[in-house]
Amino acid sequence: MRRHHPNLLTEDPNPTKTTSEKLEVKTSVVNTVPISGNLVSLFGKKYPSNAERSKKITDKIARFIVKDLRPFSMVDSPEFRDMIACLDNRYQVPSRKTFSEVVIPKMYSDVKVQVLSSLLEAEQVALTTDGWSSRATESYITITSTHIDKDWNLCNFVLQTRMMPESHTGENVAEVLRNAVKEWKLPTSHGFPPVVSDNAANMMKAGELLGNIHINCYAHTLNLACQKCLAVKKLENILAKIRRIAAFFHRSNIAAALLKNTAESLSLPQHKLIMDVRTRWNSAYDMISRFLEMQVAIFATLKSKELGKEREAEFKSFHDDDFTVAEEVVQLLKPFKDITTLLCSEKSPTLSIILPLHNKLLDKLREQNDDTPTVRSMKNIMYKDLKERYNRIEHTLRIVSALDPRFKMLPFLSENDRSAVYSDIVLEVCRVQSIIKVKREKEDKEAELDDVEVLNEPPLPSLSSDSPDVSPVKKRVKAEGSSSTCGDSMESVLHSFLGDVYITDVEPPKSPSTIAEQQVNEYRSARAIPLQENPFLETHDALILYAEKDASLAQQLQQDLEENVDLPNLNVILYEEFAPEVQSHFGTMTILFQRCRYLLVLVTKNFTEASFSKFQHEIALKDSIENSEKNERVIPVWGEIGAKDIVMELSVFKGIDYSLSLQGDDRSRVFFQFKKAFEYGRKNIKNFPKQQ
Repeated sequence: MRRHHPNLLTEDPNPTKTTSEKLEVKTSVVNTVPISGNLVSLFGKKYPSNAERSKKITDKIARFIVKDLRPFSMVDSPEFRDMIACLDNRYQVPSRKTFSEVVIPKMYSDVKVQVLSSLLEAEQVALTTDGWSSRATESYITITSTHIDKDWNLCNFVLQTRMMPESHTGENVAEVLRNAVKEWKLPTSHGFPPVVSDNAANMMKAGELLGNIHINCYAHTLNLACQKCLAVKKLENILAKIRRIAAFFHRSNIAAALLKNTAESLSLPQHKLIMDVRTRWNSAYDMISRFLEMQVAIFATLKSKELGKEREAEFKSFHDDDFTVAEEVVQLLKPFKDITTLLCSEKSPTLSIILPLHNKLLDKLREQNDDTPTVRSMKNIMYKDLKERYNRIEHTLRIVSALDPRFKMLPFLSENDRSAVYSDIVLEVCRVQSIIKVKREKEDKEAELDDVEVLNEPPLPSLSSDSPDVSPVKKRVKAEGSSSTCGDSMESVLHSFLGDVYITDVEPPKSPSTIAEQQVNEYRSARAIPLQENPFLETHDALILYAEKDASLAQQLQQDLEENVDLPNLNVILYEEFAPEVQSHFGTMTILFQRCRYLLVLVTKNFTEASFSKFQHEIALKDSIENSEKNERVIPVWGEIGAKDIVMELSVFKGIDYSLSLQGDDRSRVFFQFKKAFEYGRKNIKNFPKQQ
């Protein structure tokens, strides 16, 4: 201390001072010690602009500006800069010009590359467009895209928002859409991308010029129908009365304060009254609903002495039937309000939802015997407006609803119409399969041309002596006393060479249309998924169900099937993943078969020990494995050498002995059995008896 801090340990000139006084003196001396200039320069130095810390903070500020729609001038605000300095005083905020001309344009370029990459992988893209005006009365047009990626995720992008000072004619709108398709390199192999827009005449004209599928926004369609019904005379008078009262409470601070106090004393919500916007029908619905909610507090306030007698006239202008009509109007329009909110908030609304909602609303608009004249008039107006809206594309809407596993039962159609829809789907599947077949044949021919050079290569060298031996063909065990004959030898040779080709129980070949019809019928007969489930749930040709300890074996099976059987969309899934969600065989099978055509159960000792004893629905799954008649789509797979000897829980059932391929025995025959099962079902697999 004496060597490093001599100024603190000098002799005390006043030894009579108290200890506290001495501490005060020492503290003041410490506080006056000058700080080294090197420390100031070290900790006060600003980050270089290319430092990682600086670039990260700049990126976060830019994202805040973009996501929160903040003005660029925000970064020049003294308060903003003071806040950033408080958080990190070594960071220097770039100027407004840097953000507007460098940082955010670079961010846009990076995001555009990602969007282009995603769009290039899409087979089909749908567009949504709308024109609008800013507060500065400048005209804009926005275009968004929607597509399904390779992982069956619904992707939405805002492609552009650009000024459109020219006239918003159908021709000009069509030209803007064409330019957007070129700029973003959208796929056009199936024609111009489908477009969703409002019902404006210029948008309809643009759709005709583009010659594509043009869908009218369903929320906008409902808006038009509801706007028309609000013009009913009785309802118009009620809306005018409510509008006057709401406007008065918005203008008068005294009245608003009285209403708040009155509502509080009556234990009512302390809400403000809502004013409607004539271009949005749902604002009229909200205005009526809020008025009915606060009506007791409203009229108590209007009768108060503070407002004077002139406001009592507003109260007396209402009649009892006005309240009755207002309540009936709210009840009638509530489904339209709910659906509009759903369509605006739903993250993945699809075309398939239009027809089910449309038919349900039309049913609600049918006249009832107890309808008042006002409600009857409103129903007639909306029914006539909505009835003919989607006749032009009703066939398309029926097909897309049938392809959505939530609505595939098509309960709003007659049995004949449902059959006609699925017949059209079968024809479309055949058409698509023929296109795919032609494409594959073309690719095969190109591959053959590429392989011509292989013929000129030298022959492969022979196997060395230390190469592993091929497992010998197993011979049949002869009964005692029998003699070896030439016939027996010939049978063994024929079975070894031709056993996987000449099979006694093969069904006659099926035409593409028959196969397509079979697949569509399987999809149609499966249970529809709940409405809250994701309609884009990925489906596969087959799923492999296995015990957790057999993960590597399941992956090997997957790889073997992908290499030896034509199943491009095969996937491996753990049995345990489904157990916590369902507690019954029916629920388990429903979830599994929403995701696959065939369920491969990898049967090993691990599976029977871990799975058959752990879950409440193991008995039903075991029953499906043992009895092929119970579920043709459950295919047991022997996954262990000698599995038939260790799986004592199972009796006679049909399955595939994958363990033979692991030994190298009859490998091609094993995968031929898989191919048969995937093409014709489990019934073409031979029985494997339980070993005693």
